[in-house]
Amino acid sequence: MVQWWVGRAPASRSSLPLLQQHTIVERPRVQPVDLCTGCIVWLPKKEPDRDEIYCNCGWCEYPFELNEDGYNHPVVVLRIKQRKGSSIPGDVLCDVACITTFSDTPLSIFLQSRNRRNRKATPIFHPDFTANEEGEAYTVQLYLENDRKLHKQSYVRLSHVYQVPACFLQSLSFQSRKSAAYLTRLDYESYAILMNQLRLPRDVALGTREVAENGRSRLMELASMEIGLEVEVEEDSFVSSLLAWVAKWFIGFAFGSIVLWVLLGE
Repeated sequence: MVQWWVGRAPASRSSLPLLQQHTIVERPRVQPVDLCTGCIVWLPKKEPDRDEIYCNCGWCEYPFELNEDGYNHPVVVLRIKQRKGSSIPGDVLCDVACITTFSDTPLSIFLQSRNRRNRKATPIFHPDFTANEEGEAYTVQLYLENDRKLHKQSYVRLSHVYQVPACFLQSLSFQSRKSAAYLTRLDYESYAILMNQLRLPRDVALGTREVAENGRSRLMELASMEIGLEVEVEEDSFVSSLLAWVAKWFIGFAFGSIVLWVLLGE
């Protein structure tokens, strides 16, 4: 299994007491209040009772289902929106792009083979895996805030964008005190570069401190916007129905008047 977590990994099985060796260590579930554009979280393995995840990038001819290789990997959150028809704060959907190591491919090898294999991906900068040649140093790379780094040289895939319910996502870190989603995040410039590469409009990109302090009010605002949209749609529907009824009545009245006029004229 690829070790992606930020920080110290859990103890190995051999170092655990016998009674704890059967305990499965899981990442903490992501709290919706901590989600923000550019944050990197974990998409766990596919559960049989959960709905499939499909691409919603807009340029796929047919909805592309996320395959097994996309699960149990990190993803970067691109956009966040309230689930349609839901007024529950925190019931949000995330547009995400998958992150991969390409089987632990070093940056230099990736750059040499990118054109040949048509790999549509952008590397995330890692200080331990820098470019070897002068030309490689000028390649576009994405950077994390506060000089944080992933465990391995990683790449953001550009082929598809998937919509994932926030309740599916887990923290990148196994440690509860480091589990807030905003702690591992692309900086704003890198987020803007990634959205341009994906040809997607940017979402509202709040500062990390603002996300940490105002996450709850932000979720309430998203929920209230969805409620307002539903009310507006219902009002528009009522007005449209009323206008249609008035139009039918007017046409009927006009037709009746013409018939009466013809009869009286005779």
